[in-house]
Amino acid sequence: MTSENKEFTAFVEKCIMEKCSLLTKEAALFTEDNIESTVGFLKAIKPLMDKENEEARKYNKTSKTDKKKTWGISDIFDGTVFNKDSFNGKNQQLISKFEVKKDFIIQILLHCNWLMYLCSDRQHKQKSANGLYKKSIDAYFNVDMDWSIGATFSGVSMDAMLFIVELIKKLKENKENQPESTDDIINDIETICNDKEWRDSLKWEDKDEKSISSDAIVNILLYLCDSEHYLPIPAQNKKKQIYENMKDLVDGMQDDQSLEGMSQIDRNLYKIRKELLKGNALYPVKNPFWHPDILPFWNESKENLDSDQLSDETLLKYKKAMVLYGPPGTSKSYQARQIAESMIAKAIKKENRQKGIKDCIEEFKKTKDSHIHILQMHPGYIYDDFIIGKVIDNNKIAIKPGKLLKIIANINSEDKLPHFVILDEINRVDISRVFGELFTAMEPSYRKGHGVELSVDVSLISGKDKNGLNIDEDNGKLYLKVPENMYFIGTMNMIDFSLEQVDFALRRRFLWKLSTYDKNRLDEIISEKVEKGIKYNSGNPSKWREIPDNYVNCCTALNNEITWESSLGEKYLIGHAFFAEIVDIFAETKDWNKAKNVLWQISILPTLEAYCGTMDSDMQKKFIDNCKNAFLPEQKTRSKDNKNANYQQEQNPQEA
Repeated sequence: MTSENKEFTAFVEKCIMEKCSLLTKEAALFTEDNIESTVGFLKAIKPLMDKENEEARKYNKTSKTDKKKTWGISDIFDGTVFNKDSFNGKNQQLISKFEVKKDFIIQILLHCNWLMYLCSDRQHKQKSANGLYKKSIDAYFNVDMDWSIGATFSGVSMDAMLFIVELIKKLKENKENQPESTDDIINDIETICNDKEWRDSLKWEDKDEKSISSDAIVNILLYLCDSEHYLPIPAQNKKKQIYENMKDLVDGMQDDQSLEGMSQIDRNLYKIRKELLKGNALYPVKNPFWHPDILPFWNESKENLDSDQLSDETLLKYKKAMVLYGPPGTSKSYQARQIAESMIAKAIKKENRQKGIKDCIEEFKKTKDSHIHILQMHPGYIYDDFIIGKVIDNNKIAIKPGKLLKIIANINSEDKLPHFVILDEINRVDISRVFGELFTAMEPSYRKGHGVELSVDVSLISGKDKNGLNIDEDNGKLYLKVPENMYFIGTMNMIDFSLEQVDFALRRRFLWKLSTYDKNRLDEIISEKVEKGIKYNSGNPSKWREIPDNYVNCCTALNNEITWESSLGEKYLIGHAFFAEIVDIFAETKDWNKAKNVLWQISILPTLEAYCGTMDSDMQKKFIDNCKNAFLPEQKTRSKDNKNANYQQEQNPQEA
């Protein structure tokens, strides 16, 4: 078996076969003695670092609010736990015996840490592992380590590091003095990872009843060994969730010989993936389960209505109307569509319990666009456009239904799937005037009843325009009746429209959810755009993935400056969509630093200048300089008298 992951193959060759370091220049790192010392160190230090074992330590770390913090893995890498003065009594002696192996232990654990970053549960989310402990490690060894490879995984743990070291130890025990090829060792790693009896034998102490938690690291290693048969999904509960929701695809299907030795859950997921990919070239081959057409059909959990953190979908289900408000560029329109698609998918699944999951997915792909109605609001939009109004038709006055009435008229009464009206940039219209009777018609009692009468002369409506309208045949009156399966989602920019300006009638009928700058979402958008750029542009893919490691931190630091400015604050934050434009600029410049500078000048600087138009010239210059220093630290010109300098020094990683 040959691993497709070059970095993992390099780890096997350098660290397992040659016993060298992959990340530093150490020539004899992964020796039996060093591995044994690392296992012993981990088992000795784990109980001393536990939050409950405060008496073992001479002091406990505190945060700025003087709350006790648990000691963590970073305390290993910065050498804190090797200092015998950190501990009390006999624990000093216990730790001091590892002092001679300190450098080797830290380097080995650094490799364990790095190894976990080679697998991501989203195939497209490939980025540098830089930043977790890079700064302290580079300083400690006085070397510039290669952190340019790897992907994100947020599950670094003591259990995972112990598992990897124990695995290396077992590999050496099994094949002592027997030379093997790279493929042989990768096969051995897969076999050991699938050996549940051996995994269950791994414990922090012999007396422990519970084994160490190894599912995540096992799933990572199995994928690195064989990405054809295993999925890049570390979380075992996600794997189980996918199988439980999609098992009808493979019920009764026989295994083929290539699946021998795999766990039952991995066999089933391999077969499910194979079925999903049949005839669907648009799905990612490695991991189709996060594709927007598939994700809603398995990624759901039973929500506890007693929780104080209900999901947006659950809240919208009961309220039926929501406004996503926040600074421009915070993916409000994207989020609105995502909520709508997820609710449609779940409704399809519920309505078609007898159908297979694949049929449900196909129906979702055909149905979703006809059930999501997007209306772009603008200052020229009036009641006549939205509900109903008079027009001149063939030199005569006529009554024409507006867009909302047309949408309602076209909904089949037999259609039980939800319909969504997304009102984009709702703040750009006079909402009370445009909505009119809709305020009342949205109420549950009117949805179930006759609706709300519209004061129009029905005789002026042409025959074709009457189709589907709710006209009472007895009294000849037109009613606005909002279907019970219709939901409204508005988006609102806080800069253009303050929440305090919203009248109570509107506030009461909508659920209001803040959508603000999200550095994790920025990271996702950049990763998605980079992968699309690689796909549709010529050039070296590795250059596309070399976006500066601290870029997201710089964007966050710039927004911190805006937050700290008393005349601005959080409503003026720059949205992640603005910052993600760097990828589009890179497609032209082919240089990330140049792209960052261009983005500053064409997008960010003009926005900031517009923000601070009411400041005097000195305040404006100081604010712009501070923002530039945060976003472009390589061009730093920070004013010495900045009152926030010390605070920012502590907050911003790139200035630490």
